[in-house]
Amino acid sequence: MEKAIGAGFNAIGIDSSEEMIAVAAERVGSHCVKVERMQELVEFESYDAIVSLSWSFNYVNSVKEAKEVLIRFSSALRAGGQLILQIAHAPNATGKLQEDREPGPEGQTADILFLYRFSQAGETNDELRARYVYGCASRNELVFEEHRLCAANAREIAALASDVGFQGVELLDSWRGEPLDQSLNALLLARRP
Repeated sequence: MEKAIGAGFNAIGIDSSEEMIAVAAERVGSHCVKVERMQELVEFESYDAIVSLSWSFNYVNSVKEAKEVLIRFSSALRAGGQLILQIAHAPNATGKLQEDREPGPEGQTADILFLYRFSQAGETNDELRARYVYGCASRNELVFEEHRLCAANAREIAALASDVGFQGVELLDSWRGEPLDQSLNALLLARRP
């Protein structure tokens, strides 16, 4: 949110967690955030883009619910609006420990460390067990969490996006733009007609 607003976008952040919204409101102002689940999004032709990162989309409970959320996203976008989803892709899960380092809130080099491991969960190829460790040295924060990620087959979500009317649906391995191949961390790009 901060980066989008800093880049001049009129951005609105939603999250189902009141605690996360309180933190975001302190950083960007309460007028830029609201407590809402993506499953409850009701705006109509309100946004030029919807961006869902950090596997937030995978917190749906089923593929059926994923389709319902995609329909809500489509309704909330204006004509020509862009959809960008970061989706966990279970078929590529190896259980290997992954690492991400990022600058801290004040720009400190490698201040934030994010470790994660995704493992297959259940017999279907669209559910993952996600284990996270998050640390921020400058804020003395350390968090351990385990989550279940559903609808974690990016190819299936891409097909659903096409089914509900999105056009130009692409699946990428990363921000570099290569087609989805080996990544666990797929990006779905699509446009509302």
